Amino acid sequence: MIEIKNLEYFQGDFRLLIDNLQIQAHQCHALLGPSGAGKSTLLHLLLGLKKPHSGDILIEGRSILHLPPHKRGFSYVPQHLALFPHLSVEANIHYPLKAQKRTPDRAFLEELFALTGLGPLLGRFPKSLSGGERQRVALVRALAAKPKLLLLDEPFSALDPNLKYELWELLQRLQQELKLTILLITHNLQEAFTLSHHCSVMQHGTIVQSDETKELFYRPKKLSVAKYLGFHNIFEAVGEEEGIYLPELARSFCSDLVIPKGQKRLVAIHPTNIVAGKKECNNLQGRVEWRDMYHYKTGRFWPKGAKRWIEVKEGEEWIHIPPSAFFVVD
Repeated sequence: MIEIKNLEYFQGDFRLLIDNLQIQAHQCHALLGPSGAGKSTLLHLLLGLKKPHSGDILIEGRSILHLPPHKRGFSYVPQHLALFPHLSVEANIHYPLKAQKRTPDRAFLEELFALTGLGPLLGRFPKSLSGGERQRVALVRALAAKPKLLLLDEPFSALDPNLKYELWELLQRLQQELKLTILLITHNLQEAFTLSHHCSVMQHGTIVQSDETKELFYRPKKLSVAKYLGFHNIFEAVGEEEGIYLPELARSFCSDLVIPKGQKRLVAIHPTNIVAGKKECNNLQGRVEWRDMYHYKTGRFWPKGAKRWIEVKEGEEWIHIPPSAFFVVD
């Protein structure tokens, strides 16, 4: 396990402070956040390219801050891959090992070539490769040294969707078969959801929330995280004797939440937890407007008498919101 504790770094007006971030061994951890949040700064601190003002970075409980970059056991795939154009695919892959005066593990490299399909391409040069092939070379080059942590910085951002999905599947297969520990830095929400086991959202130089990926995406704890993830179903709720009242929807709801009578909270509902039809309680009648997105449809359900719409993934004349669907965001 890799642990970042009380890590602090200043640069001009920017301050990075990571109280505690754990990257579990043999899992993929995604780091999300807007531009300027501090993701690249954290990456440079992990790699040893920058020194923190305080705090620590530990691997299995041992600090690595005193180690130079080449002795930390991390591999890095930058956004633009940084392949050497004058070297063959095979020479590109061997270059980091040669620079560190390490003997290649031939059997492991053959396994990597088989998993990625690079065997027939070893004698070619980067300019003759497709975007996906160059991406595979960069991955294999990073993995050849058997890193303790593989750092991926927006690795698939420049690829077309079909190729991107293909490489997502490849990375998942490599992670599972080789038991890789990965920190994936990305702006792509779908990429983070698809590839990671755990996910952290970084804003203004700090980790706002870190959780299992599905928990974070479906029930974020922070309002800023919910908005960053694209939540539309966020409502003010007022506690009642039994249940909650949502002024914008002009009605009361049964809820598993316990909000003291008269007190206000912000509550959210993930669209996938709203179902079409009628159940025993929390039924709304209205109309739905469907919009085509990239690979799915999303709907705006307008309840009768309400002041605003509810985002839904399915719906008809009636929708039902289960009592367990409501959760509080701070």
